[in-house]
Amino acid sequence: MKFLCRALCVLFIATCAVRAAQDEESPLGDFAPLDDDLVLYIPKFAVKLGFRGISGAKSSFGGKGSLLSNSILDAATGTANRLYHDGYVIADTRTMVDPAGNSVPITPDGRTNSWSFTNDTQATTDGLIAMHTYAAVSNDATFHDKDPGTAFGVEVSLDRDMGKVFGTRMQWGLVAGVSINQIASATDTTLNANVTTTTDLYSLGGQAAPTAPFTGPTLNGSVDVTPLLGSDLLSRTTVTTAVAGAITNGFKLRGAYMTFRAGATLYVPITQRLSAMMSAGAVLVYAGTAFEVNQAFKPETGDSISQFLSDNDSKILPGYFADASLQFSITDTAGLYVGAVYQSSGDYTQEAVSPDGTSKYETRVDLSSLQGIRAGVSFKF
Repeated sequence: MKFLCRALCVLFIATCAVRAAQDEESPLGDFAPLDDDLVLYIPKFAVKLGFRGISGAKSSFGGKGSLLSNSILDAATGTANRLYHDGYVIADTRTMVDPAGNSVPITPDGRTNSWSFTNDTQATTDGLIAMHTYAAVSNDATFHDKDPGTAFGVEVSLDRDMGKVFGTRMQWGLVAGVSINQIASATDTTLNANVTTTTDLYSLGGQAAPTAPFTGPTLNGSVDVTPLLGSDLLSRTTVTTAVAGAITNGFKLRGAYMTFRAGATLYVPITQRLSAMMSAGAVLVYAGTAFEVNQAFKPETGDSISQFLSDNDSKILPGYFADASLQFSITDTAGLYVGAVYQSSGDYTQEAVSPDGTSKYETRVDLSSLQGIRAGVSFKF
């Protein structure tokens, strides 16, 4: 009986406490939120960070070149200082002692001890030395293709959910993003050229030709033992011949292009966590490249003649894009995506010109048909 009374007392006290709590007025008064006022926030924005592997960029190289010996020929006859590609003939430096005991230049005798040549083939069988100067001018305007391989880069984008499509489960939105990919292409080619060879002949006066390479004067102790060369030019001939592959070119293109894109997106749910995503819109590409050309010509005698040309340029190209991806939600706010992308943004031409304007090469960069893959992570907020 006592236990029952005590239980009834506890129940009475608890009932009074609950009723008091229900009747207690909220500190917010009439502004206290009701259950109907609570709204669940759904993220509208998503940031995507990932990579892009893009192929389809095309490049080609071509142009015309001119390579000349660094020569000084002066007049075609008589005594002069002449610089050739494979040697030189300059004023005599022999001296004599005058009656007063002073060292003075010798009386000119039509010979010189100051000369040089580089190849044994310059010594002819009839006791002459042949000096040469060369000019190679290409007559081949063929362009050579060398396409860059797949270029990997990074991308970041921001998506905005705009709501459902006509009351269906599909949703649409807006997307804006930026990505960057590199450009790298290099190739070696040859050009046909007209090679002009100028040959000047000098006499050794019956002496045997020294072994090449030779540079005079040469001394044996204090005695000048240089084989003397006639300083008067005996004859000059100029011959032009067409030579296949005379000029060798090494082309190199390096740089990168940044893509700014904006467009619309369509989301199609497949399962609770998996959805398909398709986007399309406009792009603006900023491309910056360095174009380099090493051209070289190897004549019959002497060293190779070479020249380096380069140019840095940047272009802004408009275009469009389309991509399709699958997105998997790991949590309500984080997920993964993978898909394919297509982009077209035109082409441009870049030139490298020699200081004298005799050599001009071009590279054509085509970004009008790019395709590849994209993948990364997404975060909703």
